Amino acid sequence: MTHSDVTTVDLDIDALSRSDILIAAAETDDEIGCVLRIHLMVEQFLTVYVREKRQPELKAFVSSPREFGQKLAYSTAFGLPLPIAAVAHQINNIRNKMAHNMDQSFNDGDIQQLARLVNQMSDVDLSFTPVEKRTISLSLKRPGETLTYTTEGNRIKFLISSLSFWGTALRWLIEDAARTKIALGLAKTK
Repeated sequence: MTHSDVTTVDLDIDALSRSDILIAAAETDDEIGCVLRIHLMVEQFLTVYVREKRQPELKAFVSSPREFGQKLAYSTAFGLPLPIAAVAHQINNIRNKMAHNMDQSFNDGDIQQLARLVNQMSDVDLSFTPVEKRTISLSLKRPGETLTYTTEGNRIKFLISSLSFWGTALRWLIEDAARTKIALGLAKTK
């Protein structure tokens, strides 16, 4: 490949590269703090996606959404794969239940539904590993332990599901932005 065969793809994902927020979500004992941090990252994902899709010619007609539901609706209309949208919606449902009820804890049904939806990420990435086969290590809270989806409680199941989703969704976003920008670049050169 020569230098002229390389295409530069400018994608601002600084807001999505905040591993400190993901680590804080994983390492906290506070269920609400865990959910809110994951939700924040999912909302940032939607913000970046909408920003990428709102090309200059659309900005006069498509306002910048402020609320999570609007961002999810715009993202879906702009082509976000339905498995990604479904997981984002479920994380938002869990967040709303926990944020608006001080006594709310992770609900078994909500966590099972999240896992089902996350496992549908195999439609986005054929190499996706089901959450039931995944593990997580919490180096601060439980050093030296490997926690499995099938043997832990709902907070760990939420974390494994959410982080499994996160990795696949982020990879998809980067690849989609690259494809879009390359296509736009090729269209401009014709």
